[in-house]
Amino acid sequence: MALQLAKHRDQYQQAFDAVLDSAWLVNGPQLAAFEQEWASVSGAKYAIGVGSGFDALLLCLKVYGLGPGDRVGVPAHTCPATAMAVLATGATIVPIDVDRQSGNMDLKALEMVLCEQVLQAVIVVNLYGRAADWINILDVLDHYPNIKIIEDNAQGQGVWSDRVPGGQVGSGNYAISATSFYPTKNIGALGEAGAITTSDPALAERLRSLRDYGNGADRFVSTEQGGNYRLDELQAAFLRVTLLGLVEFNQQKIKVTQRLNHALEGLAACYGNTQPDLIQLPLTHDDGNGHLFVIRTTKRAELQQHLTAQGIQTMIHYPCPTHLQPVLAHLGYQAGDFLEAEAWAAECLSLPSHPMLSDQELDRIINGLDSFWAMHSNLLA
Repeated sequence: MALQLAKHRDQYQQAFDAVLDSAWLVNGPQLAAFEQEWASVSGAKYAIGVGSGFDALLLCLKVYGLGPGDRVGVPAHTCPATAMAVLATGATIVPIDVDRQSGNMDLKALEMVLCEQVLQAVIVVNLYGRAADWINILDVLDHYPNIKIIEDNAQGQGVWSDRVPGGQVGSGNYAISATSFYPTKNIGALGEAGAITTSDPALAERLRSLRDYGNGADRFVSTEQGGNYRLDELQAAFLRVTLLGLVEFNQQKIKVTQRLNHALEGLAACYGNTQPDLIQLPLTHDDGNGHLFVIRTTKRAELQQHLTAQGIQTMIHYPCPTHLQPVLAHLGYQAGDFLEAEAWAAECLSLPSHPMLSDQELDRIINGLDSFWAMHSNLLA
């Protein structure tokens, strides 16, 4: 992160100075320009900048009037923010199990839920920067025209799904997409930020109202219950800088993940006969953006400790499935209810994959995995 900030330091400073010189700090020209630029990149007609990715999801739910008494399908393995946005509206969260290979929403699990209960909305996540199975999911949801479809594209900036850019699902009949610009995203702000994209002019108008206290044409006359979900001028200006480098950033990310994946394939070929499930390779997509490089391992704690000892930092995205979050205990779900999501939560491990990793740093990661796999294979020999 520090290297990325240093790379664009002068541009960020210029953006900061431009905002200060304008003395326009909220709802000004930087926001308007960024919204236009992000809409263009996303393939949508409109973008609405908001204060965070959580705000984006929350407003997507609110603009559809979802709340108490409504049921919203959410992947059982995802960032907690997805479910917390639903919880904040008072609607009921309905977990849907995920695919064993990708971690994204499982098509058969979705079909099963739809057969058993009525949903008012489904949030589909592009997890880890990999597009969900959009073509087949939309084919299924076409049979349920009353269900609202929300794309959670917080990790998918620049992702393509069957030649449709991430975020553009919300530019056709499927009306809305939310994203996060948290600093570690492929397009990161220098703080909290998010956005919603849509090609529906009525939705865009209402979203702008909801983010600003429900104000209508008259700034101080609220036409509906809104709140303060605004994206400030500074973050909009910083995001305009970061957005310019999105294509290059994603390309570099993908090169890093390809090298890591190629190395893991070699290790699997070397050690797979003795420990085939010790480290499971991530599912790769040509249409992904390389946001996170997530492996699965049956010995996660041991592997983390092994890599930490060699100065290699790892993270877990995410250690607790949706249905087992303590705050959702009132829903009554138990361990064993969503087996694939629980397996992901127990085994997933994110390896370093920043695009500015040096060859030496990548070699250290690969050698760390090699020594761990070799050690466990020798134990079985």
